[in-house]
Amino acid sequence: MRSSSVSAILGSEVSCTIFDGETDADIGRAAATILADESMRIAMGPAALAGRIAVQIDMPRSAPPPLPELRSCLVLNGACMRVP
Repeated sequence: MRSSSVSAILGSEVSCTIFDGETDADIGRAAATILADESMRIAMGPAALAGRIAVQIDMPRSAPPPLPELRSCLVLNGACMRVP
């Protein structure tokens, strides 16, 4: 990776709306905007945005199916930090 910019990584050929916010109300408005726009396919934002979208989606809830038994697993996670 040479950039931490979502827009730069996706490129101009992928339509993406990027949301940001400082308060819970900001995140709630972003979630409502995403759910109201049927054409929106990719939206980026803070981690709290996924939780607010999940709360606002009107669908039946049930327990998830049991996970399969795993003998080995590889998990990758990363973060980008800007160093002054």
